[in-house]
Amino acid sequence: IYLFENNTGPNKDLFAENNFSYLSHFINYSQQVQMARQHIFPRLGYNFSLQYRHAISKYDSYQFFGSGHIYLPGFFSNHSVVLDGAFQQRDTFRVLFSNRFPYSRGYNETYLSRMWKLGANYHFPIWIPDWGFGNILYIQRIRANAFYDHTRVYSRNKLTTADQRSAGGEIYFDTNWWNQYPLTFG
Repeated sequence: IYLFENNTGPNKDLFAENNFSYLSHFINYSQQVQMARQHIFPRLGYNFSLQYRHAISKYDSYQFFGSGHIYLPGFFSNHSVVLDGAFQQRDTFRVLFSNRFPYSRGYNETYLSRMWKLGANYHFPIWIPDWGFGNILYIQRIRANAFYDHTRVYSRNKLTTADQRSAGGEIYFDTNWWNQYPLTFG
């Protein structure tokens, strides 16, 4: 892949252009049981993704990113437990690749040399109205998620660490627009 940045606008002269070639290697794998329509996530399943990107011309830079999810049944048939994890490491000399790391909710993103995260989520439906309006909007479900995230970030020399922990809840609306486009917001 060849990346060519063409900066435009009134500040185009303030930024240096990064033009370089890089290789991107990745592996994605997932396996899950069949889902019923009322399930939020699969009752049992997992997925993982690994990616390694490194520059091959002009610069010497790399980034490794790995993430995974485990799906388990909750206390009731429509409830889901989702355990997730992620790890990212990059070189400390020159930042060429964009950040892919899923931070703990509530924290501002920073792009540090090494980061890992573990999280637990419990998803459950609050109300299933199964209601539509004139083939424009269909509300499938209103659901909640209770979560806990734990992230550890490392300094540039990887000697100093800091923990970022958060716990809380989220509310989501699972909708379908014009009977075609599924959209979840919350």
